[in-house]
Amino acid sequence: MKEISLIIGSGFSVPDGMKTVGQINETLTNLDEKDIYIHSDMTLILLNGQEKPDFSVHRRDELFFVRFIKWYIENVEGDFNYERFYDYVTSYQRFQDRKDELEPFFEEFKRDVLKSTSPIDDLYNYISKFSDYFNKLISSLLQSRKYYEDVGLGNYPPYDGFSAFLKALVQDNFVVHNHSLNHDLLFEHLASKHSDLWQHFTDGYTDLGSPYYGNVHLQQSISKTYKVRLKRFTNVYDKPIRLYKLHGSVDTYIANVAHPNVDLTRVKRDWGVGEIQKEVVDESQNYKYTSLYQNTHPDMLSGASSKALWYKQPYYKELQEYFKDNLEKSELLLVIGYGFSDDGINHIIENQFLISGKPMVVIDIAKPNTRFIDDYKTKLIQKSMDKVTLEEWMEIKKNCG
Repeated sequence: MKEISLIIGSGFSVPDGMKTVGQINETLTNLDEKDIYIHSDMTLILLNGQEKPDFSVHRRDELFFVRFIKWYIENVEGDFNYERFYDYVTSYQRFQDRKDELEPFFEEFKRDVLKSTSPIDDLYNYISKFSDYFNKLISSLLQSRKYYEDVGLGNYPPYDGFSAFLKALVQDNFVVHNHSLNHDLLFEHLASKHSDLWQHFTDGYTDLGSPYYGNVHLQQSISKTYKVRLKRFTNVYDKPIRLYKLHGSVDTYIANVAHPNVDLTRVKRDWGVGEIQKEVVDESQNYKYTSLYQNTHPDMLSGASSKALWYKQPYYKELQEYFKDNLEKSELLLVIGYGFSDDGINHIIENQFLISGKPMVVIDIAKPNTRFIDDYKTKLIQKSMDKVTLEEWMEIKKNCG
């Protein structure tokens, strides 16, 4: 069986309306206090022009959220990039880096805005809350409710050429390894619901035999809460279109982060799912549901260099090993909408694939800033993927060996 590897970045999802890194940077750069609201359950909401409630329990956190970003832009990096900014925040949380420049900013904020002398209002506490809110905001910017809908897709413009490409590969007995650097759910939406693809798709998750359940509350003609079984990662890839989300996903959570019963299983939280519980057998050999505690934000990797810290964790380490092994076995590497800005990913691309002399095809609206295109056997198709013709897709397939 022949194999091909794909790497998709944010440019893959742009034709379907998902935000680019640049658009997210712009949103955060222009953020004002009237633009966000932190709900009593600590959910951060981007108001998008809606009227802000007069009272907010977390008013102080809202003020810090906006003013911290503005301070960073004015004093640290004027050319704001949310990935590098996340590294900045993480470096303080983990290693107390930049403490000397952060403390004067916070002392001024505490004195002039909070008007507080309480030791509870300290820098680390506010940065920790900020990090949680920031992850929630980024995940919300990458969500689309249509990707959760149970629909059958006969076609999906502007991805019809790409869908035909995948179908043709499967018909010729190829295994398609798609390594996604995106957090959004576009590829899953397409591959799991398209009439020609769904039966060939796997992402390593299944609800069959899963002990994890989520509570769904409906309030229509009656108020009703019921449990649904949730998909969990089983590490089984037994179909030809295989998805590996190397940087996590907006719908995936660690099952339980609370000690002493930490459970690092990744669980998919479907649309409308609230509390997650696990079915277990107690000491009397009776079944029961036990409550679990998840982070309030999805399991997503952010930060230009912070991601590398997570690559050593078991779940992501396993995905990285798949990535390396798949590249070594593949006849062709197709890169769509990835700007080659991740040093860790680039190292693997070069050492597990390019140095062997095998061909790479890059589809991007602009030539990426990387030496790979000139140094190795690479074809650049310089256009948005929705502009790639069916003939061009089929020509790529011919190069697969």
